[in-house]
Amino acid sequence: MLPEVRHDDYIMLARINSFFKTHRLELLLLLAYTSLAMIFWFPLSIHLRTWLFDPNFGDSAFNMWILGWGSHALLHAPWRFFEAPMFYPYHHVLAWGDNLFAVTLVTLPLVPIIGLLAVYNLVLVGSSILCGFTLYVLVNYLTKNKPAAFLAGSIWMLSYARIVQAYIQILPLWWLPLIFLFAEKLRRGQYKKIPWFFPLVIFLQLTTGIYVAVYTVISFAIYAVVLGLFGLVNKSTWKKFATSWLIAGACAVPIYAPSILLNIRHPTVRSLNDQVALQWADLNPLHAPGALWHKLLLHLGLTPSPQQAQFSLGILLSLLVTIGVAYGIWRIWRAKKIDKGHALPLAFLVLGSFALIAALGPNITLFQGHHVRNWLFILPYTLVPGFKTMRLTLRWQFIALMSLAIFASFLVARLLRRWPIWLQVGLVSLAVIGIVIEQAPWGGLGKPAPPLASAPVYAWLSQQPGQFAVAELPIYAGVYYGPNDAIEGRRLYFQTLSGWHPRASGAFSPYIPGSYPVRAGIIDSLGDNNQAIAYLRQYNIKYVLVLPNDYVTLGWGATGGADEEKKLNSLPYLKKAFTSPNGVAYQVLPK
Repeated sequence: MLPEVRHDDYIMLARINSFFKTHRLELLLLLAYTSLAMIFWFPLSIHLRTWLFDPNFGDSAFNMWILGWGSHALLHAPWRFFEAPMFYPYHHVLAWGDNLFAVTLVTLPLVPIIGLLAVYNLVLVGSSILCGFTLYVLVNYLTKNKPAAFLAGSIWMLSYARIVQAYIQILPLWWLPLIFLFAEKLRRGQYKKIPWFFPLVIFLQLTTGIYVAVYTVISFAIYAVVLGLFGLVNKSTWKKFATSWLIAGACAVPIYAPSILLNIRHPTVRSLNDQVALQWADLNPLHAPGALWHKLLLHLGLTPSPQQAQFSLGILLSLLVTIGVAYGIWRIWRAKKIDKGHALPLAFLVLGSFALIAALGPNITLFQGHHVRNWLFILPYTLVPGFKTMRLTLRWQFIALMSLAIFASFLVARLLRRWPIWLQVGLVSLAVIGIVIEQAPWGGLGKPAPPLASAPVYAWLSQQPGQFAVAELPIYAGVYYGPNDAIEGRRLYFQTLSGWHPRASGAFSPYIPGSYPVRAGIIDSLGDNNQAIAYLRQYNIKYVLVLPNDYVTLGWGATGGADEEKKLNSLPYLKKAFTSPNGVAYQVLPK
């Protein structure tokens, strides 16, 4: 007999069928964005569970560690979310920099299923998919033209800037288009069904990271002010905007409170000289980074400009924005006035221009040896809370790309409406292919991640019962040193595999306690300084790991690890618990 199907099951199947029928086009476009992202991030996109984006264990390993610790804490002990196991025994370590709360929250269900490495890589690849799709949804609402909306989303999701700045503090900007979408619906009186969506997406974007939070606040302020100047935001809408932002801000305060309190006590200020900004050469649209673009030009007998890691807007977007500005000026000249119909494109043009100029940093070089102050950067640096903690000015380009793509979409939509739909789709498809050729790096993304078995001392550590603290030697008594960053990135990576045991060392953080280099120096003097063993016992550090290769990386001599091991073997308060060619573990004996 066939199993009986209940009436409720029929209703559920009918609803699912209705959903797919109603949204089949959107689902197909989402599939198209997924395919483009797979090509763009190839070959990393087909090795999500086994490859690491940065095989040199730099910031990628650190960001994966943040994501991993946040997931571990939220699943096992949410009240210890900020007690990240680095720089032990300092407290609230996760409050020293970005905590990636929103990203952790969204990916939380996936970590136990597919693993941390796959989730981290999925955020990189998924950022392109979701940014492209959410921008499509916004632009389709604004222009009522799906091909133009698809092109806008493709421009944003396929920017080479995503490869150069492949950090999950900045890539998850997928909530930002939805913020503008709900704001537009609210402004037009079409936002009544689920009013809490607006503060929810604001909250999720604000709690992604400090860069994204600051960019979101400033971006929305520029958009709202421009529309307000045209009288398109009435008092009721201003109140709704303010209410939504206050609710989202109030919910975000607990996520940032430890960082705010820390910054009050120990301000983290990146000076104007510390800012890493775009240069004029970076904005040259002819400097296309895609490897295939260069191969095609070479095949044609042409010599392309040198391939470089730059942040160009791209040939297509630069051309569309230029034509859009010229067309807008011509229309205004003919009408002899600026009317309300120009307000929305103008708002995103102003936002995109502001972001692009701000990305140039505190000083804009006009020609060799001469520069002017960039007040579009100086003013927010001076007035906006949290702005001075940032140093990568060039990340403003992500906002510029999004905003200028929206602005260009108004022009594209106006042009495409003149042609039949098959021609619209064909032209947009050719444009997207051109963007892929121009912007995709075409391979070279990532390498196989080392398994835990490749570091036997950490594999052994993962098998030890209970929770305990460890100290790894050598410890570099300082911060912001390239070789040490590589060492600490590798250690953080293996910590995600071997258990979340508190580590006495650390290097990645915008804020470093002034006492840390002193403590690090004391631990590193184990065997030469009696204060070192007293320190280890005081903080219940159970194991000391000696990692010979790390001495070589720091330039402390090829025999540094062997000498250290020989010295520690003679100490009565240490017991050798495990040995391997690339790591030795000593147990700290009680007094």
